[in-house]
Amino acid sequence: MKKDKAIIGVGSRIRLIEELDMGYCTYTVGHEFTVIETGIRGCNLKDDEGNKVSETGMEHYKFELIN
Repeated sequence: MKKDKAIIGVGSRIRLIEELDMGYCTYTVGHEFTVIETGIRGCNLKDDEGNKVSETGMEHYKFELIN
């Protein structure tokens, strides 16, 4: 049975399952974000501390959908 691919959109919560290196900061495994915007260059994310990550191109990173 084929598993449906989860849809990530504004308001989705994600958890990293590998490091996300943004050059100025590296977010470690388990760090959680909320998707605040989507676009052609990937999702814009915000964590619980208010840090924002723009144009992530999340298809290049491993994460899991929390909700």
